[in-house]
Amino acid sequence: MTTNARHRTPIWIAVAMLCSSPLLMSPVAAQFGYPGQMNLPQNDFTWTWGDQRSAERDREDFSIFGNEAGFRCDLTGKFRPSGRVSRLDIRELESSLRNNMRFIQGAANTMNQLDAQGQIDWAVLKCVKPQRRDGNRRSRQDN
Repeated sequence: MTTNARHRTPIWIAVAMLCSSPLLMSPVAAQFGYPGQMNLPQNDFTWTWGDQRSAERDREDFSIFGNEAGFRCDLTGKFRPSGRVSRLDIRELESSLRNNMRFIQGAANTMNQLDAQGQIDWAVLKCVKPQRRDGNRRSRQDN
């Protein structure tokens, strides 16, 4: 095998993976547009990872609140018992996501990565877009 043939093999593997990845995308991954860009829904949404039946009965390992694009979000989740994640690791995860200027994108990327690695049992990102209070403005205008 020549040197050139050795270098071509990984390229073909990468191309095959890129071509097949849209078929394997989760609903969360489908929200991503171009690299570095995310298409957020217009209204409240919930994204999930892992086994949601476990989410209903298990207490979470982490809970993180964050804001982005007018949404108020809560990310909760539980690591797999076999994951051997320390309390320090969990605090670092919470801190890095809480301080991320793009909370939703950071949370989705991190949960996608942890889910792909089999490290989380479940995770839920619930985001709510608070409604403006127009009632106060109308009552002031009526006076």
